[in-house]
Amino acid sequence: MYHLTARGEECGAPAVERGRYLAALALIVAALPAAAQTTTASIALPGDFRLTLDGFLHADAVAWDDSSLDELDPSTGAPLNDTRILIRRARLRAAIDRGIFSGGFEIDGNTVGTPVLRLLAADVTVRPLAEVALTVGLLKIPVGAAAPEKVRDRLFFESPAFVRAYYPGEYDLGVAVHGEWDVVRYVFAAMNGDPGGRDLTAGKDLLGRLGVDVPIGDAVRVVAGFSALVGEGLHPGTPTTKDELVWRDVNENGIVELTELQVIAGAAATPSSRFDRFALGGDVRILIELPWLGQMSAFAELIWAGNLDRGVEIADPVAAGRDLRELGWSVGLETFVGPWGRVGARYDRYDPDADASDARGGRRVPFDASISTLSVVAEWRPVSFGSLAVQYDHNDNTRGRGPDGAPARFPDDAVTVRAAVGF
Repeated sequence: MYHLTARGEECGAPAVERGRYLAALALIVAALPAAAQTTTASIALPGDFRLTLDGFLHADAVAWDDSSLDELDPSTGAPLNDTRILIRRARLRAAIDRGIFSGGFEIDGNTVGTPVLRLLAADVTVRPLAEVALTVGLLKIPVGAAAPEKVRDRLFFESPAFVRAYYPGEYDLGVAVHGEWDVVRYVFAAMNGDPGGRDLTAGKDLLGRLGVDVPIGDAVRVVAGFSALVGEGLHPGTPTTKDELVWRDVNENGIVELTELQVIAGAAATPSSRFDRFALGGDVRILIELPWLGQMSAFAELIWAGNLDRGVEIADPVAAGRDLRELGWSVGLETFVGPWGRVGARYDRYDPDADASDARGGRRVPFDASISTLSVVAEWRPVSFGSLAVQYDHNDNTRGRGPDGAPARFPDDAVTVRAAVGF
């Protein structure tokens, strides 16, 4: 990460001051190679501000995926092959701060689908007190532990399934009040409620987390908190349809007969309607400093929600005729292995509909719609700015169907190799 620190007189100086600006910019360019080795560069500039640049790249190779098919999706035409090489993330962030104000933006490029370059985050922060700050813009969703986690620091390649379901994309537009006092950590926010898109309703999602960060002796630290969210979703309405005359050539003689004509009645338009959604959760992480190895952490998180799924099994209680109860949780362990790498294991499980049922033998029976993943990862970091990691995912779900139409589990394991570099 480069830190370009500026101190001096106010902007809008005469020509000699503008000359100092140009000279300082030249020094910045000259200092970048040295900064790549020292990770910091401080340049005296007028204005008393600090400019920070950082970025990282994740290049993935999916070496094996049980669910991959050399076929196209018949409805969208998208490839079903997942055994491939891709740029998972290529991100660059620029931030500036001066006094109580700071702000920045982050762009992301990837080839997960069609190659894209997009604005990922943009925020402005005002910190009038050391314990209180106000941030407005496109922000990380501040609920739970996994969703706000920095991607470049995360050992596991992706978030648990329930996080991808509740908070797809992990960013949303909103305003947040956050800060810390002694061991207490807090954040409260009002957000659009449609991550990555335009808000569908006038009502905003109200969410937040209240937690603690408590050191226990010199080698142990406990980070824990409770989270909550309340908001509204939107069930889309339908437009008016006209009556239609349909001919079905039942006897396949190519001749229109009266018995083969059918009238499909039109339907009146239905309005869109709002529905309530919520989430309650808790998380804990215990960090222990181990001799010779480094820091080890054990963690757990649970989020119980209703009508909140926006990424895996889209929740629409109006269409379903009932509220959808959702439950997601994860447990894991990760540790440094000396200065050269990390290893970890995580198990996560997500049930998108606790009241799901299936038709068997002419009657409805309870059905477990849960999906789960056991992830094991090892990371090798020979230099401070680069790493090589491999992750094995054992995925399990009951949403498949066997030849008899009954629920069945199909192989869905995957092995992914990731090369990462950052500055």
